[in-house]
Amino acid sequence: MLNSEFASQDPVTAGKLVTAWTEGARWAGANLEETAQIESSKSYVAGKPDEILQVLKTLTFDPSPKGLRESLLPGIEKYVKTGFLPAGVDVPALADKVFVDLGLNF
Repeated sequence: MLNSEFASQDPVTAGKLVTAWTEGARWAGANLEETAQIESSKSYVAGKPDEILQVLKTLTFDPSPKGLRESLLPGIEKYVKTGFLPAGVDVPALADKVFVDLGLNF
């Protein structure tokens, strides 16, 4: 998630930041045991490495901007249903507003 002002004013740097985050996420997904150890030893996550590893195994680590806008729709709809967002929210319009295409193709 990026600040919209930052993403619109400096899309090149924003794209580099998203790319670096993606590479880090993919590394974490390919190295679950080491990730769990780092998260525990640095107190990024509460718990012992074996506990953290069990949670990490339930996650996916292949972020991609492709399809991201569409994947926002169900989450926005859930927020409307729970009352976190007002009932009259135009879900596709809100997705358009919060998604910024940085031209990344991975």
